[in-house]
Order: sequence, then C-alpha cells, then structure tokens
Amino acid sequence: MSLKSDGFDTGSLSLSPIGSGTSILLTGEDTEALQSVFSQLVAADDDERSIVLSTNNGGRAMQRDLNSARTGAGSRASVLTREGPAVGDDSQSVDDISDLTRLGMDFSTLVASAQQHSDRFRSGIKGLQTSFKTHIEVEKTGPRQATLTIDGLDGSEETVDVPL
Repeated sequence: MSLKSDGFDTGSLSLSPIGSGTSILLTGEDTEALQSVFSQLVAADDDERSIVLSTNNGGRAMQRDLNSARTGAGSRASVLTREGPAVGDDSQSVDDISDLTRLGMDFSTLVASAQQHSDRFRSGIKGLQTSFKTHIEVEKTGPRQATLTIDGLDGSEETVDVPL
C-alpha cells in the first residue's frame, strides 16, 4: 500500500505513523480480523484518497468497511472489485480477476485519477503476495480484539493488541 509522504495515522491500531511507500503484507487465519485491520490501514483521512483492489468483496461492502474504520472514508475511496455492480464513479468491477494486465491498467488509472484530486493517497490490494518491506501477522484474540505482530516497520519486531 502506498502512503502519504509524511506518514499517516493508523487510528485505533495505535501503531507509529507509517511512512510513504511502505509495503505491508497482512497475514492471518481470521478473515474478519484481516479485513478490519486492512480497512483501518487504507481508510483515507479527510485530505486523502484510498485506492483499493478488493478480490473478495464488492464495492459497496468495501466502502462500508472503510466507513466503519474512519468516518466518511468510503466516499473518499476508489474501489476496483471482481464482485457486484459498480457503485457510482468511485467503483468499478473487473470481468476477469485473473487478467493481471487488465487489473494493473485499471488500478493504475484509479491511482492517476486519485492523484488529480489529492497529493496524498493510500492504496491497498488483498489476496496478492509480492515483495513487502513490512509484514503484519493478524491474530484474532477476542470477539473485537486482535494481536498484531509487526516485523520490519522500524527494523524490529513489535506486538500490539488492537480493537477491531
């Protein structure tokens, strides 16, 4: 995920600000916990935009998740999804999720559009594992609680308990 140049607040996750260009790989067994942490990381502040490729949720569901992470973040998001109808101008669906060329082109178009509206944006893709600088393991520890094991953010490993 791409992040604003002077770092960004992680809200209720209580992590130190994350710098621009930091790539983060989220892993874990609990899909709901992963989705919650993902949404909190990519939900845009008032002066930002979010660009999200969602391989397992529709545009409306992703915008709801972003809104629950940060008030109004869903309306500041552009969502590329494989499920459901497009939601206005800020969401579009892809016919073939396995067409990585088409996905890359569509995602790049959303990034270019976001850059016309804001200098600061966060972007996130779920379901793809590539080279990441930081790894966050998400373990659900209660009904609305998770433990994050963060490796590589500041060159060290850290464990943080967070609300979901």
